Amino acid sequence: MYRILLASRSFGYGAKKEELLKLFKKYNFNVKFSSLKQTSQQLHEFEGIVAGTNKVTREHFNKAENLKVICKYGVGIDNIDMAAAEDHGVKVLNLPGINSKTVAEMALGLIFSVARRIVEGDRLIRAGTWGQLLGSSVWGKILGVIGTGAIGMNLIRMVSGLEMKVLAYDIKHNKEVETHGGRYVELEDLLRQSDFISLHLPLNEKTFHFLGQKEFEIMKKEAFLINTSRGPLVDENVLYDALMGKKIAGAALDVFEIEPPFESNVLKLDNIVCTPHISAYSCETLRRMDEECIAALSQELVACYYGKLIKNPGSRNN
Repeated sequence: MYRILLASRSFGYGAKKEELLKLFKKYNFNVKFSSLKQTSQQLHEFEGIVAGTNKVTREHFNKAENLKVICKYGVGIDNIDMAAAEDHGVKVLNLPGINSKTVAEMALGLIFSVARRIVEGDRLIRAGTWGQLLGSSVWGKILGVIGTGAIGMNLIRMVSGLEMKVLAYDIKHNKEVETHGGRYVELEDLLRQSDFISLHLPLNEKTFHFLGQKEFEIMKKEAFLINTSRGPLVDENVLYDALMGKKIAGAALDVFEIEPPFESNVLKLDNIVCTPHISAYSCETLRRMDEECIAALSQELVACYYGKLIKNPGSRNN
């Protein structure tokens, strides 16, 4: 039986206890739900870890002497020290594409929410006010998609029925963009022309503050920024200034530079819609992620065990 640390707060969220117990029994896992911080002194007990969004540092790897594999509960692995993982011989897995449709749905939902002032209207009515809010249409507008991986492409497919003109930017070009009526352009052209700009990039040294002072100066005053990717892709202080000064029309953020963002100035503004990093949170997607995450861990641990058994007949890895 393999000992697994479930350090992701999202794992099993909303699931029935009996469903999770059945899943763990299926793969012969003995699990513990706890954060890396709370389990810092017991990390040596675990052969596998399901990681969430908290950082997995070299210090964690130093303590987890029996660790064989980490599976990120999601796609982005920017919070895991990959150099330390390699030094300690720990395999790092993720779930590419598993939540791409769900996140794309959220991006589309945020487009409508911020453009049509849906959240603002809800607040007004709850406050006892009946007012006419003038929003912006989405139909037929120009959508700029920065990053045309699985999520970006799903968003492009979804807006095809809205007769939106799609401009795309990415280092790698996906031929499918053109089949949906889109075209690749230079970043400055996308920023200059787009009515809606949706970010779908991984976070790394090259993409940190990908949108800063220069980029916001280029955007239309009527433009809306949508970010369901990673908070630090956007310089939040610059975004605040752009929104405050009406340099762009609005923004919708599911991710922030610091989470939770309770001290962020952007929360003081009316021309922004904020959600608590829930783009991947649908019941169907989380249950699929639970299953595939555990299955991926199991496959890798079994491979490690049998590899060791072949090299050292009679030994066990658990």
